Parts: sequence; structure tokens; C-alpha cells
Amino acid sequence: MTGIDGIRRKIISNVGAAGKGASANNVAAQEMSGIAGRIGAALSDAFNLVDGDGNGGFGDSTDPYEIETICDDLQKTYPGSAADRGRLTRSLHDFAIEGAALFAARPEARALSHIQKAIEAAEKAPDVGDASLRTIADAVDRATSLIRRQVV
Repeated sequence: MTGIDGIRRKIISNVGAAGKGASANNVAAQEMSGIAGRIGAALSDAFNLVDGDGNGGFGDSTDPYEIETICDDLQKTYPGSAADRGRLTRSLHDFAIEGAALFAARPEARALSHIQKAIEAAEKAPDVGDASLRTIADAVDRATSLIRRQVV
């Protein structure tokens, strides 16, 4: 999956640069955009829509969309309890599942467009204050809910 590492580095540096006081919606949108890109790349490869090995780039990875790494990085930067971290992990996994399901059902640009619109809607939602693990999870859940409406 060419280029994914570069995208991930950019997202991490943006989150780190935002630091405390960043909007939960913006942080969630940055992370969901990175996950959506990895979903699109992996499933495009798995469906042989692009040149690749056909295994989706998953290999032996237990965390193909790097959700645990994302949560580790966010936990170092934003306040929250262990329970908040667990909720954020679950929220990002739910987002990945729903995004992958939508793309698998309709492996075309329109599916990624729906995912991007859900991310944008979450980003533009009224701000709830400074980012914390809990408020970031809330923003992810809003986007996931919008994606679920497209899958049904």
C-alpha cells in the first residue's frame, strides 16, 4: 500500500501540532480520514481494483487500520481515563467496520465519498470544547452513525 505511511506520518504530526486546546471534532476528523484512506487502499487491493498482491495489505497484522497506535498517540496528548481510552478504541473500530462494510458493499468512489461526508459532518458539528478522549470518541460516534445510514 504505497503512500499510506506518509499519510499516517502527516496525520500524527498534525495531531501533535494541534496539542491541547484542539477541537475534538478536528482531531476525530483527522484520525477518521487516515483510517478511511487505509480502508480504501486495503479493500481496493483485496478486490483487485488496483495493482497489488490481492490480500488487502493485511498480512499478519492484528491492527490493519492502526487503531491501537492511534489511540496510544491520542492518549499521550489528550486527557482521559482508561475507560475513555477503551471507548475511543471501540468507537474507532466501529467506524472502521462500518466504513469497510459500506466500501465492500459498493467498492467505488461513491462509497468513499459517503464516508468523507460523514467525517466532514462530524467535523462541522457544534464544538463541545477542548479535545479529550471522551469528546473525540463522541465525534467518531457521530460520523459512524451517519455511515450506518448509508449501509442499510
